[in-house]
Formats: sequence, structure tokens, C-alpha cells
Amino acid sequence: MFNSVINWLDERLHLREGFKELLDEPLPEGVGWTHVFGSISLFLFVLQAATGIFLSMFYAPTPEAAHLSVSYVQNELFLGSFIRGLHHWGSSFFVVFTVIHLLRTFIYSAYKYPRELTWVFGVILFNLVLAFGLTGYLLPWDQKAYWATVVTLNIAGTAPFLGDIIQKILQGGDVIGSVTLTHFYSLHVIVLPLITIGAVAIHVFLQKRQGITPPFKSPDEEVKFDSRFWPDQLFKDGVAILLIFLILSGFAMLFGAPLEKLADPTDTSYVPKPEWYFLSMYQLQKLFPGNLELIGTIIIPTIGVLALLLLPFYDRNRSRKLKDRKLALTLMAIGLMTVGGLTVMGAADDSSGKLTAVVETAEEEEPSRLQPAELSGRYLYQNESCMNCHNIGGNHGEGANDLLQTSGEKSIIWLKEHFSNPSLAQPERNVEQASLKLDQIIDLKSFYFRLSTPQRDKLLTVTEDILYSANLFSSYKCGACHKIDDPEPGFGPNLAGVTLKHDRDYIYDHFLDPQKYEPNSIMPKFDWLPKKELNALTDFMYYFEE
Repeated sequence: MFNSVINWLDERLHLREGFKELLDEPLPEGVGWTHVFGSISLFLFVLQAATGIFLSMFYAPTPEAAHLSVSYVQNELFLGSFIRGLHHWGSSFFVVFTVIHLLRTFIYSAYKYPRELTWVFGVILFNLVLAFGLTGYLLPWDQKAYWATVVTLNIAGTAPFLGDIIQKILQGGDVIGSVTLTHFYSLHVIVLPLITIGAVAIHVFLQKRQGITPPFKSPDEEVKFDSRFWPDQLFKDGVAILLIFLILSGFAMLFGAPLEKLADPTDTSYVPKPEWYFLSMYQLQKLFPGNLELIGTIIIPTIGVLALLLLPFYDRNRSRKLKDRKLALTLMAIGLMTVGGLTVMGAADDSSGKLTAVVETAEEEEPSRLQPAELSGRYLYQNESCMNCHNIGGNHGEGANDLLQTSGEKSIIWLKEHFSNPSLAQPERNVEQASLKLDQIIDLKSFYFRLSTPQRDKLLTVTEDILYSANLFSSYKCGACHKIDDPEPGFGPNLAGVTLKHDRDYIYDHFLDPQKYEPNSIMPKFDWLPKKELNALTDFMYYFEE
């Protein structure tokens, strides 16, 4: 039956002919274990794609939920920590073996005629690998992700002529926020994979069409073919891939993937450091301060990329023997030592230096107005039994645990478990279980963080009607479309100043039928809300002008 199915498919798709052309390739003398790195790189790309698809199923690309979703995968999901560890360490392995593959190609002179285009697409793939790393480390939305991206985007902004435009396109505006995260997520999971698949297909096609370069053989020398891709080289590739996968699995299980605390845009004391494969570029830009910054951020890296990309077109030495290529090998060694030295310097440099200066440009002032999430959290604090166990500076609660003395490092995951089973924190007390939603837990954490700011007293004296209205505003997710003090645009109008433009009747009626006043509005009708809630939301608009 199996043979019948194969024969049926072969009649229509010519599978045997295709597999023979793909696998039954004669290999020149000298091809062996040093040629496994291309297959390892291809395997790592497939592994990154597979683990990335798994992670994307549980990821929410919004600042409010990104860190939480990654924490869920890391701490709760079955095999989630292992899969994320594979993806995290896989990116480093991917860079390492792509570099080794390029180095082996350089040493064997496999970039020379007639394989110039194969080399060009190899260099393009190497830069795509780095682009994956660059777009990927923002996604966890932790401190390292946020601040390293701040530095990266500020570096992009130093590009001549189009720097500001490029920076704003990547950011999605003037500040890093939800649009930035969406842009990076789309680049990481859609745009870059599609480009990479195309580049890989062309690279493999060119390699198969031109064959493997005979090691150290000049074009006019006789070449002996003493093995075939199947089974000789494919066996070596398989053994190497298995070994690398086992080592990578060991890294994933022993070290996992790091996840720092939730990104805090106000914490400018944080010193960002990128992944190790970007340390050389970050260290380089620190060597050129002030007006010379452009040299380290743009000019030298661009020259380096172009030097690699155009190598076959200016290295006209036809010989592939090492003894005839002393200048090229010397320049390669100098380049490797320079990049390696900068990487070591970057890893050892714990001072903020230039990085802090760049980070300070993104510092945002804390909003003086209390935000709906903080007010909603205050409402929940006093209406969801929190006050039975907690107090705030000896007041605002009957419990013995002072929130002002509580560590702020508790993750959303911990809080979710805490609210689901609060008796774990105080086994001696029969504490009522609170069935809080994720958005409510985030509001409570926002409220808690605001307690450590000068706005604490104002937050604790807000009237009940404002707290009630803020809780409605948060519950109906009005903030998903409407911003207040955030300079980043939302889907709907900014609510600050809305009462200066419209009277109360207009605002109330607008809730009932938005399209009556703005035919193209995407806002749904809220005519199903009780009058009490409609009046509360309308009154809440006036709070923004206080």
C-alpha cells in the first residue's frame, strides 16, 4: 500500500526525480565534518520557527499583557520554560553557527567565482539573523527589553537624513509604547520570517545549482569526487545536528530564559545591556562621543556590512590556497579580534556612560494626574476585601500588613495566585477568595505603585464617585482606545480637554450613539448601559480637567 501511494504521488509530482537531484549529489574530495555548519544553521532556523510559533500562541503583544503572558509561559505552562529556553538560547546558537558557516566559507574561498551570489545571500541571511535578535528582545517587555530598545531606537535616530523618520516609524510615534511593541512583534513573526524563507530558498537553490566548492582547489585544478551527499554528508549533518540539539536542550533546562521585572519607563537608573552578539556595536558607539557619535553608530557598522557583502567583487585573487591569501586572512583575523575585543569590553563595562545619556533622552515625566487604572485599583482595594488583610501607613484598612512596607517585586503571576487563594499568605485566617480578572489585578498593581509617589495622599482622598467611575472606565476598557496624558495617540480622541470642547449633554448622548455625531467612528454604542453608569462615565470626563 505504501509503495502504491508513493507511485501515485510520483506519477504526478516526480518525487523520486526531485529527491535524487536533492540528495544524490556528488561531493568533491575534502568535503566532510567542516561542512556541517550550513545544515546546523538551517536546522536552528526551523527550530526557532517552531518554538516561536508555540510561544506566539500564548503571547499578547500589548504593554499591559506582554510581560504577563511571557511569565505565564515561563512559570505555569507545561514545558513552557523549556520551549522558551530553546528559543532564547537558540537565537545565540543561531548567531554562532551562522558566523562559523560564513568563516568556513571565507577560509575555503567559497565566495569566489562562480558563487558570488551564494555568498551575498549568505551575508543577507546573517543580517536577518541579527534582525531577529534585535526585534525579539523587546517582546518580553521587561526592563532589559525596554531600555535596550530605547538605546537601539535612539541609535537608529542618529542616521543622517532619514534617522528621525526611521525612528518614528519603528516606534510608531514619538515614544516607545504599544504601537512600538506591535511593530516589533509584526516584524519578528511575519515580515522577517517571510524574507528569511525566501533568502534561504535562494541560498540553497544556488548552492545546489553550483555544487559545493572543492576545498582549497583553484578553478583550473582537477577535482576528484569521492563521496555523495546521501548517505555520507547527510549522516555527518544528522550527527552534528543531534549533538547541537542536545547541547541546546541542556542550556534550556539548566539556565532557562531570563525574565527581568516589568518594564518601568520611569526607572532611568537602569543600565541597559543588549544580548552578547550586539555588545561590540554598543561598545563601539561609546568610543565616539558627541559629534562623532555617527561614526560609531552608523558609518563603521555600514562599512563593515558592505565590506562583507561585496567581498567577492573586490577580492579578485582566483587562488583558493591559504598561502596565496595572506592579506585577506590577516584582515579577517584583525576584524575578528576587533569585534571580539569590543564584545569583551562591552561585557566587562558596568558603567552607564553613553548608554545612560541615550536613555535619559527617553525619560518621561510621571503624570501628575491620577490615571484611571490607579483609581480603579483604589476602588478594588476597598471593595474586594483587600482592606481585611492590609492597611496603608496604618490607615485605610483593618489588616496588619502595611502595603507601604511590602516589596514591589511581586509579579502579576504571583498576584494572580495570591488573589485566587489568599489563604496561602495567611493560613491562620479564613480569607474570602476574590475572583478577580487579569485587568483588575493590573489595576491593583498600578494603584500599589502609585502609593510610592508624591501623589499618594491625593490618591487616598479621591471621592467615592470618582473611584466608581474610574472602575467603570477600566472595566469597559475605554482606555484601550482613548488616552489621557499619554502623548502616544490612541484609536480614539484624547480625553484630556474633551469637556472644554463639548457640553455634558453631548458627551452623554455620544455614549448612546457615537455614529450620530461622527459617522466614521468605530466606537460601539453604549445604549445598553444603566443610566447610573452612563452618568458616572460622563461625570468622569470632567475629572480629567481638574
